[in-house]
Amino acid sequence: MRIEKAHIFGFGKWDDEIIDFPAPFQVIQGPNESGKTSLKQFILYILFGLPPSMKKVYTPKHGKPLGGRLFIRTEEGEQVIVERTNDAGEAECVLEGGRVEGEEYLHSLLKGMDRHTFEGIFAFGDRDLAKIRDLKGEDLGKVLFGVGMTGSDRISRMEKTFEKKAGDWFKKRGKNPVINEQIQKLKTLQNKIDELEQKEKDYSTLVEKINDIEQAIKGKKQDKEELERKQLQWNKYLQAKEAIQHYHMLKKDVLEYQDVDSFPHNGLERLEDLKHQSLPLISDMNALTKNKEEISEQINQIKQEMLSNEMYDRIKNMEHIAQNYERLKSEIEQKRIEWEEGRKSLGREIELTGLHLTIEDIQDLELSVFTEDKWKEIHQGYQELHYEQEQIEQEESHLVKEQKETEEYLSKLNEKMLAPGEQKEIENRIEQHKSEMLKQQIYQEQQQKNKRQKDYVHQLLFKLKKAQHTFLGASFILLLLSFSVSYFTQSVTGYIFGASVFLMGLLFWLVFGLIAKPLNKSFTSKESYESFARFLPELELEHLKEKLRAHQRLEKEQDHFKKKLEKLTGSIHQLEGRKQYLEAKIKRLHQMIDEELTRYPFLKGLEVNYWPSVYHQLIQLQRQAQNLARKKAEMDQLSRKLKQQEAAVQPVAEKAGIADSLDEGIKQLVNLYKQEFKIRERMEYEQERLKDIEKKMSRLQEKLDPYQKEIQTLLEMAGVKEEKDYLAMGQRYEKKQDLEEKLDYWHRQIQIIFSDQAEVVLQEAIDWDELELKMKKMDEKQKTIHQEIDTLTQQLADLRAQKKQLEESETLSDRRHQLSLLKNELKEQARHWAVLKTAESLIKETKKVYQEEYMPAVMEQASNYFHKLTGGQYQKVMLADASDTLEVANKNQMRFQPAELSEGTASQLYVSLRLALSDVMNADYGLPFIIDDAFVHFDRSREQEMHDILQDLAQKQQILYFTCHDERLSSFNNEQLLRLEKHTFSL
Repeated sequence: MRIEKAHIFGFGKWDDEIIDFPAPFQVIQGPNESGKTSLKQFILYILFGLPPSMKKVYTPKHGKPLGGRLFIRTEEGEQVIVERTNDAGEAECVLEGGRVEGEEYLHSLLKGMDRHTFEGIFAFGDRDLAKIRDLKGEDLGKVLFGVGMTGSDRISRMEKTFEKKAGDWFKKRGKNPVINEQIQKLKTLQNKIDELEQKEKDYSTLVEKINDIEQAIKGKKQDKEELERKQLQWNKYLQAKEAIQHYHMLKKDVLEYQDVDSFPHNGLERLEDLKHQSLPLISDMNALTKNKEEISEQINQIKQEMLSNEMYDRIKNMEHIAQNYERLKSEIEQKRIEWEEGRKSLGREIELTGLHLTIEDIQDLELSVFTEDKWKEIHQGYQELHYEQEQIEQEESHLVKEQKETEEYLSKLNEKMLAPGEQKEIENRIEQHKSEMLKQQIYQEQQQKNKRQKDYVHQLLFKLKKAQHTFLGASFILLLLSFSVSYFTQSVTGYIFGASVFLMGLLFWLVFGLIAKPLNKSFTSKESYESFARFLPELELEHLKEKLRAHQRLEKEQDHFKKKLEKLTGSIHQLEGRKQYLEAKIKRLHQMIDEELTRYPFLKGLEVNYWPSVYHQLIQLQRQAQNLARKKAEMDQLSRKLKQQEAAVQPVAEKAGIADSLDEGIKQLVNLYKQEFKIRERMEYEQERLKDIEKKMSRLQEKLDPYQKEIQTLLEMAGVKEEKDYLAMGQRYEKKQDLEEKLDYWHRQIQIIFSDQAEVVLQEAIDWDELELKMKKMDEKQKTIHQEIDTLTQQLADLRAQKKQLEESETLSDRRHQLSLLKNELKEQARHWAVLKTAESLIKETKKVYQEEYMPAVMEQASNYFHKLTGGQYQKVMLADASDTLEVANKNQMRFQPAELSEGTASQLYVSLRLALSDVMNADYGLPFIIDDAFVHFDRSREQEMHDILQDLAQKQQILYFTCHDERLSSFNNEQLLRLEKHTFSL
């Protein structure tokens, strides 16, 4: 079977794509996230379906339906289109005649193969390589032969299932298995039956004891209730003892304070509260009165120190005038200094330029933005043309040199390459070797098939021969028996019957002999051996292949350098045109330079590269000259303002009696204004303080009036005039209230205990010592009764439990019936366990026969592949006899287990086993072989050897090889390579 094309409706990242597989050995290459895994899973999905959980992973995000088609070519050459979608669920197979089949036809096309078995035989990847290190012989039956009842993986699962189920039914030393538990139940039930027989005798005695104890408990409880009633009453008196005693004492004390009934309620607290609230107000009032007197005295002193209002108005702005006067003098001096220094500095900078210009020449220069642009254009053009000229010269030199080297290298390549006749001869020898190898393989396969047929015929001949002797012996025995019976009975019938049976047995013996003779004869002749042409030695074959590959690499390299030489020649021609164009540009540039030298003669002798910087220097010098002129004008304007200030200050100084110089007079007027300003500020501050204090005193008095009235009212209510008498009377009133509160508290405690009887109890005369003595005796008596009741109650509970156990337990006859049922169940369980053990032994025997049939062929084929992949270092793959562990033997016959091999060699061993398994099973199934980047640990030579092996296998089985490595695929042609990002397209 071969997959020719895939049409993906929607699967993972794939959306309505068609992918062809034209080559028997098809390499599907693509980087990560290019869809390789999705494509592989799509193929498995169409052939075998997917579980719901995996369908969710590959359902398209864009809403397209999950599914697609595979175009398959069967071994008979018929094309079958297999379609599966998520909506339909089952596969639909369209045959060439238009006939439509379902899932059963696909199952038959795959010859009963399921997904798990297919991945175990015909698919593997790099993650599977680690398994080889732990493989044993039994594991090989699981990993290598996972083909259900057509393979031992399912056989192993059935074996484990039967073993587990048999263990669930019975184990020699187990407790949990069903039969073990059943036996334990039988033992337990027999013990209970023995106990029931004894307990039936003790039941009547137990009932009589229970009745006697119940009557005794009833009497004890009645005595206990009577004692509890008396104890409850006496406990109330003891509980209220303290309260009754305190009540009588407090009642006498209250009668001594009858004279304070007219005192106001909470009088002391109210007086204290009023005094506490008014005290801060009184204190504040006294402080304010004192402050008012001090402020009034300070105001009178300040009035004597003040100037007249007229004089104050005239000197009010003097401070501002003085500041302006000083500022103007300072600015004039600063401007003068800056102007002189600026003129000197500008003169020095003009000399440094070397342009022989004066300050006046600088001011008269006509420079604009267009001048700057033109000088920059000339400077930039000069640099670019100079650089371009040098670059063209360098490129020309480099291209000429590279052209010469390329021509020399092409000449050397021609010398290394094979002659046309030699190349053809090598290709013919390699093809002849492959043809001979294929013939030998076909012959070996025919020999193996003949051997299996021969074994089958030998078994059939053995059975025929055994049947021949059996019939003849049986007929002879019947003959003797018939003759014996006839002899004793004197009957002729027995002779006739015996003779007939013997003749039939003889006839069967002759027929079987005739059948066996041609069968035996067909395999007795010696098998002919067809001789083949002599194979090429492996080293010679590898040498020829390497020479051919080297020639192909040289051809590719030759094509590359021929193209390079053509490109170099074209580049040299292009450079000639660039040189002519450059000369014309240089001529136009020199014309522009001459024009500027005529307009600005001072540029003569100055290189073009410096023109842009000179322009910026000239612009800067012009700006500095303009700044000098502006500072001269500002200095003249400030001098005129200074003279105006002096004319305004002179009259005010004379009025104030200041005859000093103008500068000194201004200072004295400023100081006079500052002193007067501070005096007037003090006056305003003190006046504001005085007004504020008067307002505060008025508000305080308003707050004090209500407190003073309330205090007078309290004294009148108590009937006293002095505050000290009021305080003494208040202390006696509080003492009485405290006594009444305590009296009321103890009265409530007595009412809580005695309720309505509280007043009667308070009138009684109680002897407390006698009452406590009675209570002590009653406690002792009650403890004794309580202990007796507890003892009897415990005895009663024990007896009732025994009685209930006897009453609720099953009867003896029921237990005996249960025993009989359990024995019958045990017999049925034992029969079921025996069936499971028989099935387990049959499964083990089936598995052993299956592995012995396929294992030798797989080991032999794996040895051949491993020998090639390791370059002859290892000769054989085998199973150790003792431990049944996988081993390999090198060319020195030393044995190694997989764990002792390097990672690369272990990977090659696993690949060899998988290839051998696929090769052996392919004859029965003929399915494609899928490989997913399984050669990552191979070096380049081993990987190339692996590719050659797969190329040979692809002649009889389709191979799909998925990989993300592009650099390792140079040995494949365009038809074999399928690059996902290039060879797929949307419909």
